[in-house]
Parts: sequence; C-alpha cells; structure tokens
Amino acid sequence: MDELLAAKIWTELENRFFRELTFGTAGLRGRCIGEWVAPAEGNAAAKEFFHGAVGSACMNDFNVVRAAAALFHHCSKWMGAKKDLLLVIAYDVRHFSKRFAEIAADTWNLLGGNAICLDGPRSTPQLSFAVRRLGATAGIVITASHNPREDNGFKVYFSDGAQVVDPHASAIMDHFSRVSVADACAMLQKIDGKTAKIRRHGTDNSTDEPYLEGLCATPVDPGVLRYLDRPIVYTSLHGTGIVIAEKLARRFNLPLTPVESQRAFDANFSTVRSPNPENGEALAAAVQLAGKISAELILAVDPDADRLAIAVRDGGGQLRLFSGNETAVFLAAQRLAAMKARGWLTEKTAPHGVLIRSIVTTPLLDDLAAHYGVRTLRTPIGFKWIGKKLEDYEKLTCDAFCGENGSALAYGRSGGEERRKLQLTHGRHLILGAEESGGYLAMDLVRDKDSHSALLMACEAYAALRRDGRSVEEFFTDIYGRFGYRGNRLHTVQFHGADGAEKIQKFTESLRTNPYGNFGNFAVERWTDCERTPICDGDGGMVAPQNLHFFELKGNYRVAVRASGTEPKVKFYLFSQEDGGDVPRARELSEKNFDHIIGAIGDDLRRRV
Repeated sequence: MDELLAAKIWTELENRFFRELTFGTAGLRGRCIGEWVAPAEGNAAAKEFFHGAVGSACMNDFNVVRAAAALFHHCSKWMGAKKDLLLVIAYDVRHFSKRFAEIAADTWNLLGGNAICLDGPRSTPQLSFAVRRLGATAGIVITASHNPREDNGFKVYFSDGAQVVDPHASAIMDHFSRVSVADACAMLQKIDGKTAKIRRHGTDNSTDEPYLEGLCATPVDPGVLRYLDRPIVYTSLHGTGIVIAEKLARRFNLPLTPVESQRAFDANFSTVRSPNPENGEALAAAVQLAGKISAELILAVDPDADRLAIAVRDGGGQLRLFSGNETAVFLAAQRLAAMKARGWLTEKTAPHGVLIRSIVTTPLLDDLAAHYGVRTLRTPIGFKWIGKKLEDYEKLTCDAFCGENGSALAYGRSGGEERRKLQLTHGRHLILGAEESGGYLAMDLVRDKDSHSALLMACEAYAALRRDGRSVEEFFTDIYGRFGYRGNRLHTVQFHGADGAEKIQKFTESLRTNPYGNFGNFAVERWTDCERTPICDGDGGMVAPQNLHFFELKGNYRVAVRASGTEPKVKFYLFSQEDGGDVPRARELSEKNFDHIIGAIGDDLRRRV
C-alpha cells in the first residue's frame, strides 16, 4: 500500500478499499492480485506471490483471518460451545489458495476449534461431501470458481454440507464486521509458522473413496454406458476436476481422454483467457483434440469442479456447445425416461420425485416433470438454496423411516438404493437439481452442484442416444415438438472497480423506481419485483426474496434482470417460447428477437448509468 501511495495510483487504491467483502451467492470473492503489483511481490505473470493484494475489498491474509474468526464465533454461539467445533477445509489451485486454507485452519485452531485440511487441491463438491461424512460443524473452500485468475474466494458451508444461507450468512457477516484489522494482525502474528500442526486427510484417511462410492449411485442404468464406444474429451481447465474424474473413468470404464495441456494444476490458467467452461473459447484445446481423435463428446469443468459444460458433435460434424439450460433438459429427459423404464417412477412413486431448478433456469424442466408426473421446485438464484431443500427432504425421509421402524436412519451412510426407495415411498427423491449457469446435481450426499455426478449423467444421457441411434438434433426436435420451442440467452454487462460498483447500484435502484416499459418493440405486459412480490416455490413454500426483476413481454418472451452476487456484472436472462413444429425457424426467430432485445438493453443501460 505504501508503494501505491508513493506512486499516487489513486484508482487502484480506491478499487482496493471502496468496500468490504460481503457474502454474495457464493460467499466472499474478490481480487487477490491487484491490477498494480509491487515489484517486491512479483508481477502479473508470476506463478507465485508473497501476499494477497492489500485492501478491504480484496482477498488477502487479513480478510481470511477475519472470515475464519467470524465463522468460528458464529458456530460457537450457535452450538453453545467452543470445544469440539470441527472445520473441514478444501482449496483449489488458485494463487494463495493453499496459504489461505492454512491461515483459516490456524485461525480456527487458535480460537479453540479443530481444523482439518483435505490433502491437496480438491473440488468444491467433495468438500460438501466431506463436511457431512466427517460430521463437521462447518466447511470452507478457498476458491473463486470460474472467475478470472486474479480472483480468489472463501465459500462457507454449514453442518448440512450446503452453503450458508440466513440466518447463518447474516450472522457471520455481523461477526466479520466486528473483527478489526488490528485483531486480524494480532492473530496473524500468533499463528505465523504454525501450519505444520494442521491435521490433514491423506491417502490413508481420505474422503476420496467414500465420495467415489457415493457417486457410483448416480447412473440410473449403468449398463447403457457400454454404448460409449468412442473417445470422450475431458478438460479440467488446470483445476481440481481431474483428481476424481480419472478415478470415475476407471471405475465405469469410460473412454475419457484428458486434454494434456490443461491437465496440470496451474494458478495462471495459462492456456485459456478465462477458466469458464460456459465460454466456447475456453474449449478450444478440447475441440482441437476432439478433431484429432474423432471424439463426439466433450466434457469441461471449471477449476473447482462444480460446473460442467458439454459439447456434442451434431449431424453436420460440428461440435455444438450446449447452453446450461440445454444441458439441464438433456440430463433431465434422459433420467426421467430411464427411471420410468426401470420401474422407479410409477403412478404411486412419481409424486415423490422432484426436479429442482433455480428461478432463472428454463421452465421446460417443469413441462418434462409434469409429463412424467413428478414435482418441480423453484429456488432463488444460487445452488445453496437447492442444498437447503435437500436438507428438508432428508428430514422428511428420516422421520418417515423412524415412524415405520422405530429407529433412526443412518442417512449419510445408507446405500444409494436404500435411500432412493425410502425417498420414493415417503420423502422426496432428487432426480436433478439444475441452474442455468452449468450447475447440476443428482446425488443428495452432496449439497452443492457437482461436476462429477454431472459427468456421469452426461455420459449416460449420451450413451442412451447412441443406443437408440438418435442424434442430438433429433432429441431436441422431439422435445420441442412436444412442449414447444424454448429459447434462452444470457447477456452480461461488466462494470469494474469502485466506479463500476457505483454504476451497478445506480442501475439496480433505477429498476425499482423506473422499471422497463418495453424492450425495443416488445412491450412489457407484467413486471415482478422478486424482492417485494411473494413467489411460490411449487412445494408449498415461498421463494426467498431476492434482488431480481422479471419482465413478461408480449409474444411469450421474458427478461430477468439482476446484479451478480459474485462478479461485477449485471445479468440479463432472456427466454422465448415459440411453436416447436419448425425448430430451425423457431430458433432463428428467437435469436433475431434476442438480438433486438439486447440492443434495446444496451441503449437503455447507457441512459441509466
């Protein structure tokens, strides 16, 4: 900071101190490498740095100590004791991830708790699993998911294995605000050099094998995987996914071929501009490899391995990258059909099955669910809300089991088949949890999106197409023919730094006082402010209020607008519904209208900010 002051780099100083980190849809997240880096700390191309960027708005040693202490204080107050508070920590491959994990563990131990770090970089879903498996009080993942390489983050999980929601999130932030920088400095001095005392889960005492065993319950019909007779390209984009993915491939005999240039851990993500598998350019190396080995399926995950993107070769020989919504439909349709074929979904059991989607994920999932007689549930944005519902469903199942048998069910250690039968008889069975940003789950022992269970679902869905001799185009043509064509597009506008944060706030405030009346030629017929209007979740409850606006447009088009909770962006979710009888025409019309709506958004946005 002294160097910044001496050099009078005021914009950088403002960007580092204009706010305090706050819990968004995925915990704390911010820059750990500033745009300007002191020579003594390295430079933007270096592989190692000594300290995270100084600043209240940055991820650094001080904020990690404050966050870990805040979590401890909340847990000790919530549990009514300071002893026997077990914290499990995982970290990804990003700059400072291991260091931040060790600082968090040291802080927790200093305050009187017991912290365990998973041995080496591990995925976010495995941390969720480990919290439940080890009976921990809470869990932390040091990651910024698919954000740029300059970022890092601090995701917090409670004892149910799901990311914290209120009242926990607000209480932790309240404690966070009370831990001063002076307090953090004092704790850093006390824990300096004590990381060797952290207990670790190593190869002899690991969660890897139990996690793998849990994942094995994901496929509905494992036998169909034998139809995968061509190579499958897989890339972890330099992140943690490769650790479990290769073990899954061996267990199910999947013809997985990794992209070698992206197989190694690399905090700089040096082969991609951004480690986000939703962006087609991040799959360039995978596409190149697929051409060399005649692969028809590409699976790509982000650095903390919670998101999955898939690309499939179409009838014209081109690799087509699915949107997150298309992937959700692809996975859901296959699982529903397979469950019905195997007799899992009957007239009696189907109402106990459930598809859970975030409120901005395609409503085509509702149509699929209705077709098979299963429930659908809408949740706020953020997979933590899906995790929260799974905790409710676990209690429902356990109470039913206890009522029948007079004894408690060891839910976390019961077999997948046993849980499924109980859920489809008395409770709720998760068929698929999905969010449009590439998050999927079909394993209730994990309470967050999981690229590993999604990998198995994608392989099973594609294998079913191979078995039936159907193409991807034929699959979607059939779906749209039955339910109508559903188009979707995500449009984002970025605003960086303190000035950007001010513009985002100005924009979101203006929506409430001056909502859209039209998007170009499309008049708004209905406006819903999701922070003030109660919305039913489809399960007898209400969706938690959120800063999200829905605009229903003339002609069966919709636009949802929100400021991202993890990135400096405003997001616009566009939806269309057209006649599915002529899919190419419906797609062309939707894309043309989306272009028009986005043009109108740009013009309006410039006026508002």
